[in-house]
Amino acid sequence: RLGGRYVGWENSNVLPIGGNARISFKATKTQDVSYLHDVYIGFANSIAGGVVYEVPMGGYEGTATKLRFGPQVNKDAIQANVGFVKNKTVSADITISLNFDTKKITIVGLLDPLTGDPKSCELVIPDAFFRKDIKYFAFSSWDNSFTISNLRVAPLVDQAKVAAANATATAELKAVTDALSAAQAV
Repeated sequence: RLGGRYVGWENSNVLPIGGNARISFKATKTQDVSYLHDVYIGFANSIAGGVVYEVPMGGYEGTATKLRFGPQVNKDAIQANVGFVKNKTVSADITISLNFDTKKITIVGLLDPLTGDPKSCELVIPDAFFRKDIKYFAFSSWDNSFTISNLRVAPLVDQAKVAAANATATAELKAVTDALSAAQAV
């Protein structure tokens, strides 16, 4: 982030088709900061930028995580009181699940800023701000430097849909096998 802007979208990361994804990474503070905070991830529908959703994790001195509908847009933002522990958190293994079918962004790997206990949050995208055409994401920060490692992006798979598709395929295969057996018996 430079002067409140995201830069480097040409080096952004691509989401799986449909946007539903699980993004896992390790964020680690650099030596020039006292603790991990203000880890931003922005989601856009083009590499020209145009942040549609911004999620600052551990903003406000580590105490809050928000879902914003544009960069630095606090109007209508949804806030969860999870983040990092001030002057203590060095790194965090974070997993973000984007599910545009349910309109939810779930974040695992954050902490209760007061107790340090692991705490996740679920941010629901209101209909007025819902966009399903999100294709890219990039990392940024307001005033913190950190490194990202172990970045993994995978499609978010609905296990119920997979089970239903498998059951349908199994039933269709059985019907074909039964028909072939009946034809051979004649």
